[in-house]
Amino acid sequence: MSAAPSWFHALGDPLAPAERALVAGILAERGGLRPDAIVVVADWSALARTLQRLDRDDSWWDYEEEEREQLWLAAGAQHTEDELQQAIAAATDAAREGVTRAIAAAMTRAGVADAVLGDAALGAALLAIHHHALAVLAHAPDAHPFFRKHALFAAGRWPLGCERGQYHVF
Repeated sequence: MSAAPSWFHALGDPLAPAERALVAGILAERGGLRPDAIVVVADWSALARTLQRLDRDDSWWDYEEEEREQLWLAAGAQHTEDELQQAIAAATDAAREGVTRAIAAAMTRAGVADAVLGDAALGAALLAIHHHALAVLAHAPDAHPFFRKHALFAAGRWPLGCERGQYHVF
């Protein structure tokens, strides 16, 4: 998997209908969240504030970790642990340079030089690639939230997760 050149290019822009549909699918899969409960983070300053709030609320992280564990079990029934680790490492390693360039370009366009935010962007993107690779290895259905999250990144977005019943996207 290589990083598409479009990663991080649409940060802060209004969501396109296809992107709204991806988020609505994530929310529907999660259950209990309205499909219209979407917040588009406007800029890098708002992003920093949103990330701080999300760091204090582990519920979305816990949800994604439960999904990851279920996929790991499903993939482990078909592959050895070494095969899983190698495949995931190969996917993230193959994408790292392109994603890093895309983040640098997005930050340059916005006049932002915050290394902490750049590191957070890279970590989030690589985690999405990890989750995507695991979903592929587990033969998850096409509508799985990890495929949708990855598609949002590939569309130029940074899906941040839920806080107080609202899904935040930069």
